[in-house]
Amino acid sequence: MTATDDVVTPEKIRAKFGDLQGEIDNTTSSAKNLATTIGAAVVVTLVVAVFFVGLRRGRRNTTVVEIRRV
Repeated sequence: MTATDDVVTPEKIRAKFGDLQGEIDNTTSSAKNLATTIGAAVVVTLVVAVFFVGLRRGRRNTTVVEIRRV
């Protein structure tokens, strides 16, 4: 190694930060897609569960009225 390889220049710093920023952008993009998918699945599951709970409650509390003609 020569002395010029050990010198830290602003260009080297900018290049390294640019590489890191690219990696961070890729990671956050992947995480956002995964979070969106998981969030959608949770919402759908919650809506279906509430629907079935309401359906059961409706059957249990339904009043049966019998009409007779005289």
